[in-house]
Amino acid sequence: MLLWFSNLTCSSPEARINLVRHLEEHGCQLLREGGNHTIHVNRAAKKTSSVPRRNDINNDLAKKICKDLLVSQPDV
Repeated sequence: MLLWFSNLTCSSPEARINLVRHLEEHGCQLLREGGNHTIHVNRAAKKTSSVPRRNDINNDLAKKICKDLLVSQPDV
């Protein structure tokens, strides 16, 4: 079980790292790097989503990214 965020907004780099790790564990891959976002793809589901390159990723945004990629929701 991953520990996500202790409150609604987490300003530590671990928030983004945990989200990317969760996506990779569920079969998503990095598609490309952008200036402000990275694009991840779930090739099995043929879905893409952008992950911001900032540290303040809140729970709602993490759930939205997982929903876009058809990945199970993170444990909050």
